[in-house]
Amino acid sequence: MLPLMRISDHCPGGDSLIALGTGAAMVTEYYNTCFVLRSDDGRLLLTDGGGGGEIMRRFKQAHLDWNALEGMFITHCHCDHLLGAVWVVRKLATMILRGERQEGMSICALPEVANALRTICSLTLGPKENAVLEGPLCIEAVRDGETRFLAGRECTFFDIHSLKAPQFGFSALLEGEKRFVCMGDEPVDARCSRYALGADWLAAETYCLDSMRDVFHPEKIRHSTVKETAEQAERFGVRNLILWHTEDRATFGQRRELFTEEAARHYSGNVFVPDDLEHIALSERAS
Repeated sequence: MLPLMRISDHCPGGDSLIALGTGAAMVTEYYNTCFVLRSDDGRLLLTDGGGGGEIMRRFKQAHLDWNALEGMFITHCHCDHLLGAVWVVRKLATMILRGERQEGMSICALPEVANALRTICSLTLGPKENAVLEGPLCIEAVRDGETRFLAGRECTFFDIHSLKAPQFGFSALLEGEKRFVCMGDEPVDARCSRYALGADWLAAETYCLDSMRDVFHPEKIRHSTVKETAEQAERFGVRNLILWHTEDRATFGQRRELFTEEAARHYSGNVFVPDDLEHIALSERAS
């Protein structure tokens, strides 16, 4: 297994992932799951914003440069994924208005989410900030199967066929033609399983240990146990599996050890259970 890197450690060259948050919606010990993909030349692609203004502090703690942020994708409308995006818009709009940032940026989401973000911004931000959304900053709707370039990456967006709220995942090409796939925060549906098949990296929600199914009832909220996610990754031939979007009541402080142990019983690839503000080097192929 490749080692995780603390935020204070040297980050190697090549593509990397920074887990800004790793928890599910109602956590208090973690931030809600959101992350940055960073290319070798420092360009940042943010996926989701968590539930609010904490995204600002996470960028600061991770020593991330807002001027390096060149794209954002929002998976769905739930508050623990969408509301932090309002703060991202406010931060970038303020920088543009002050002359601290010269470049605009695309914030991509499926149409319902794009419309929701525009509406929230219109109600909560000032006229000047909203005017920036008509110019340099663009909230753009993407369709199922559509491919776009964000932060220099080729990204293909796809419908995960959620039963709760419309939700998209995405597949991104990394350095060396490796493929990183984010499945959102629900189990892999058979109708979009082709995106997970043979992925070099699969980032998947894993709410709790299988032994705690009767405590958390993940199936009632369209979530998975570690065992279920690991079995899916094994069937799809995934090389590296990232587990997050977890509970924080039963396994906090031991989550990595417990989740890794359970996953390893059902999956033969490499398992990563990052804590908040940890790096994963994506440029090396784990054996």
